[in-house]
Amino acid sequence: MTDENLLEKDISMTLAKVFFGMKKIFTKLWSEYDITPEQVGILTILWDEDGLSQHDIAKRSIKDAPSTARLISRLIDRGFVKCVTDRQDRRCTNVFLTEKGRKLEEPAKSIMPEYNSMIYNGISNKEKQELLGILQKMYNNIENIEVKDEENL
Repeated sequence: MTDENLLEKDISMTLAKVFFGMKKIFTKLWSEYDITPEQVGILTILWDEDGLSQHDIAKRSIKDAPSTARLISRLIDRGFVKCVTDRQDRRCTNVFLTEKGRKLEEPAKSIMPEYNSMIYNGISNKEKQELLGILQKMYNNIENIEVKDEENL
């Protein structure tokens, strides 16, 4: 294995550790509210713009339609959101926050910054901007990759 391949492997493994480490922290924090970090992600989108279609939520959350539908269904079951049929296009349903869903925004605004400041401790704004730029490039590369079928490997 070349030095470049080892470095790329180390970066990939470290990214996975960061992702799963953050997920573990936020899963524990949000369990008090009987909600998962993935569901909070959907609520965050709606706190920014309430009344979006499930399709728009899926695009913004970078999740496929079935995963988004399951998350929204669980949020409905817990009383955080409700679906309303679009008056102009009856095939479409829009997702709206309930009062319970709106009330969760306040704890989110205190929880997220507090723990993010601990996670990003010792990292300058310049380093954060550089990291964001690199991660955005990686994401753009991922978006352009077509995965081959197993039969063609």
